[in-house]
Amino acid sequence: MSWVSGELILAVTGVLFAVVAALGTMPSAALATSMRLLYLSIGVMSVGAAFVLSSIEGMAYPPALWVLPLVPCIIGAVMISDSHRHTHHDNLPADPTTETLACGMPAITKNAESAAHPTVSTDADVALVAADPAAAPSELARIAFACPHLRAAVAANPATPANLLEWLAAVGDEAVVASIARRA
Repeated sequence: MSWVSGELILAVTGVLFAVVAALGTMPSAALATSMRLLYLSIGVMSVGAAFVLSSIEGMAYPPALWVLPLVPCIIGAVMISDSHRHTHHDNLPADPTTETLACGMPAITKNAESAAHPTVSTDADVALVAADPAAAPSELARIAFACPHLRAAVAANPATPANLLEWLAAVGDEAVVASIARRA
Protein backbone atom coordinates (compact mmCIF):
# COMPACT_ATOMS: atom_id res chain seq x y z
CA MET A 1 0.00 0.00 0.00
CA SER A 2 1.71 3.14 -1.24
CA TRP A 3 0.23 6.59 -1.14
CA VAL A 4 0.46 8.86 -4.16
CA SER A 5 -0.59 12.46 -4.43
CA GLY A 6 -4.22 11.58 -5.32
CA GLU A 7 -4.74 9.64 -2.11
CA LEU A 8 -3.05 12.35 -0.06
CA ILE A 9 -5.34 14.98 -1.57
CA LEU A 10 -8.40 12.90 -0.72
CA ALA A 11 -7.15 12.35 2.84
CA VAL A 12 -6.38 16.06 3.33
CA THR A 13 -9.81 16.96 1.94
CA GLY A 14 -11.44 14.54 4.37
CA VAL A 15 -9.56 16.00 7.32
CA LEU A 16 -10.50 19.53 6.23
CA PHE A 17 -14.19 18.58 6.03
CA ALA A 18 -13.93 17.12 9.54
CA VAL A 19 -12.40 20.43 10.72
CA VAL A 20 -15.32 22.32 9.12
CA ALA A 21 -17.75 20.03 10.96
CA ALA A 22 -15.90 20.69 14.22
CA LEU A 23 -15.97 24.46 13.57
CA GLY A 24 -19.73 24.15 13.15
CA THR A 25 -20.10 23.23 16.81
CA MET A 26 -18.77 26.60 17.98
CA PRO A 27 -21.58 28.93 19.11
CA SER A 28 -20.32 31.82 16.99
CA ALA A 29 -20.21 29.70 13.83
CA ALA A 30 -23.03 27.28 14.58
CA LEU A 31 -24.11 24.95 11.80
CA ALA A 32 -27.27 22.93 11.74
CA THR A 33 -26.78 19.38 12.96
CA SER A 34 -27.63 18.02 9.52
CA MET A 35 -24.88 20.14 7.91
CA ARG A 36 -22.32 19.08 10.52
CA LEU A 37 -23.22 15.43 9.89
CA LEU A 38 -23.02 15.98 6.13
CA TYR A 39 -19.54 17.55 6.35
CA LEU A 40 -18.37 14.86 8.76
CA SER A 41 -19.71 12.14 6.44
CA ILE A 42 -17.94 13.67 3.45
CA GLY A 43 -14.75 13.78 5.52
CA VAL A 44 -15.00 10.14 6.56
CA MET A 45 -15.83 9.04 3.00
CA SER A 46 -12.89 11.01 1.58
CA VAL A 47 -10.41 9.48 4.01
CA GLY A 48 -11.96 6.03 3.43
CA ALA A 49 -11.70 6.49 -0.33
CA ALA A 50 -8.03 7.44 0.07
CA PHE A 51 -7.35 4.19 1.93
CA VAL A 52 -9.28 2.06 -0.59
CA LEU A 53 -7.71 3.74 -3.61
CA SER A 54 -4.21 3.38 -2.16
CA SER A 55 -4.52 -0.36 -2.55
CA ILE A 56 -5.17 -0.06 -6.31
CA GLU A 57 -1.98 0.00 -8.35
CA GLY A 58 -1.67 2.42 -11.25
CA MET A 59 -4.72 4.48 -10.35
CA ALA A 60 -4.89 7.63 -12.52
CA TYR A 61 -6.38 10.73 -10.92
CA PRO A 62 -7.79 13.68 -12.84
CA PRO A 63 -5.89 16.96 -12.50
CA ALA A 64 -9.07 18.61 -11.14
CA LEU A 65 -8.57 16.59 -7.95
CA TRP A 66 -5.96 19.16 -6.89
CA VAL A 67 -8.66 21.80 -6.32
CA LEU A 68 -10.79 19.50 -4.13
CA PRO A 69 -9.25 20.69 -0.82
CA LEU A 70 -10.33 24.22 -1.71
CA VAL A 71 -14.01 23.33 -1.13
CA PRO A 72 -13.77 22.79 2.65
CA CYS A 73 -11.30 25.69 2.88
CA ILE A 74 -13.82 28.05 1.28
CA ILE A 75 -16.65 26.74 3.48
CA GLY A 76 -14.49 27.20 6.59
CA ALA A 77 -13.43 30.71 5.51
CA VAL A 78 -17.06 31.73 5.00
CA MET A 79 -17.99 30.30 8.41
CA ILE A 80 -15.15 32.17 10.10
CA SER A 81 -16.01 35.37 8.25
CA ASP A 82 -19.68 35.05 9.24
CA SER A 83 -18.67 34.31 12.81
CA HIS A 84 -16.45 37.38 12.92
CA ARG A 85 -19.12 39.59 11.37
CA HIS A 86 -21.79 38.44 13.86
CA THR A 87 -19.43 38.74 16.81
CA HIS A 88 -18.43 42.24 15.70
CA HIS A 89 -22.07 43.25 15.19
CA ASP A 90 -23.09 41.89 18.60
CA ASN A 91 -20.42 43.99 20.31
CA LEU A 92 -21.55 47.27 18.77
CA PRO A 93 -23.24 49.67 21.16
CA ALA A 94 -27.01 49.80 20.86
CA ASP A 95 -28.50 52.74 19.03
CA PRO A 96 -30.15 54.77 21.78
CA THR A 97 -32.79 56.10 19.36
CA THR A 98 -34.01 52.64 18.38
CA GLU A 99 -36.11 50.32 20.50
CA THR A 100 -37.23 46.79 19.75
CA LEU A 101 -40.89 46.01 20.13
CA ALA A 102 -42.14 42.85 21.84
CA CYS A 103 -42.59 41.08 18.51
CA GLY A 104 -39.01 41.86 17.47
CA MET A 105 -39.70 44.74 15.09
CA PRO A 106 -37.67 47.90 15.53
CA ALA A 107 -39.70 50.81 16.79
CA ILE A 108 -39.84 53.68 14.33
CA THR A 109 -39.88 57.09 15.91
CA LYS A 110 -41.30 60.13 14.18
CA ASN A 111 -38.95 62.96 13.37
CA ALA A 112 -39.07 65.95 11.08
CA GLU A 113 -37.54 64.04 8.15
CA SER A 114 -40.03 61.17 8.29
CA ALA A 115 -43.21 63.13 9.01
CA ALA A 116 -44.87 61.67 5.92
CA HIS A 117 -44.30 58.05 7.05
CA PRO A 118 -46.46 56.21 9.58
CA THR A 119 -45.07 56.06 13.09
CA VAL A 120 -44.71 52.63 14.67
CA SER A 121 -43.60 53.03 18.25
CA THR A 122 -45.55 50.45 20.28
CA ASP A 123 -46.89 46.95 19.82
CA ALA A 124 -50.39 48.43 19.66
CA ASP A 125 -49.25 50.64 16.77
CA VAL A 126 -47.92 47.57 14.96
CA ALA A 127 -51.33 45.90 15.34
CA LEU A 128 -53.01 49.02 13.93
CA VAL A 129 -50.68 49.05 10.92
CA ALA A 130 -51.32 45.32 10.35
CA ALA A 131 -55.05 46.04 10.04
CA ASP A 132 -54.74 49.37 8.16
CA PRO A 133 -55.96 49.08 4.52
CA ALA A 134 -53.64 51.96 3.61
CA ALA A 135 -50.54 50.19 4.93
CA ALA A 136 -47.65 49.65 2.54
CA PRO A 137 -47.20 46.05 1.35
CA SER A 138 -43.56 46.11 2.48
CA GLU A 139 -44.64 47.13 6.01
CA LEU A 140 -47.23 44.33 6.06
CA ALA A 141 -44.55 41.86 5.00
CA ARG A 142 -42.23 43.04 7.80
CA ILE A 143 -45.02 42.66 10.34
CA ALA A 144 -46.00 39.20 9.07
CA PHE A 145 -42.41 38.03 9.31
CA ALA A 146 -41.53 39.60 12.67
CA CYS A 147 -44.85 39.27 14.53
CA PRO A 148 -46.38 35.80 14.17
CA HIS A 149 -49.25 36.76 16.50
CA LEU A 150 -50.36 39.44 13.99
CA ARG A 151 -50.30 37.25 10.87
CA ALA A 152 -54.08 36.71 10.94
CA ALA A 153 -54.61 40.49 10.96
CA VAL A 154 -52.17 40.91 8.06
CA ALA A 155 -53.94 38.11 6.15
CA ALA A 156 -57.31 39.83 6.67
CA ASN A 157 -55.97 43.20 5.47
CA PRO A 158 -57.20 44.03 1.93
CA ALA A 159 -53.86 45.73 1.19
CA THR A 160 -51.91 42.49 1.66
CA PRO A 161 -50.43 41.46 -1.71
CA ALA A 162 -51.10 38.02 -3.20
CA ASN A 163 -47.52 36.78 -2.80
CA LEU A 164 -47.60 37.57 0.92
CA LEU A 165 -50.97 35.80 1.24
CA GLU A 166 -49.44 32.73 -0.45
CA TRP A 167 -46.57 32.76 2.04
CA LEU A 168 -48.92 33.21 4.97
CA ALA A 169 -51.08 30.29 3.75
CA ALA A 170 -47.96 28.13 3.39
CA VAL A 171 -47.02 28.79 7.03
CA GLY A 172 -50.10 26.74 7.93
CA ASP A 173 -51.44 28.62 10.96
CA GLU A 174 -55.17 27.81 11.19
CA ALA A 175 -56.18 31.37 12.17
CA VAL A 176 -54.22 32.77 9.23
CA VAL A 177 -55.73 30.29 6.78
CA ALA A 178 -59.22 31.14 8.13
CA SER A 179 -58.52 34.88 7.63
CA ILE A 180 -57.46 34.24 4.04
CA ALA A 181 -60.56 32.08 3.43
CA ARG A 182 -62.82 34.86 4.72
CA ARG A 183 -61.30 37.25 2.15
CA ALA A 184 -62.60 35.13 -0.73
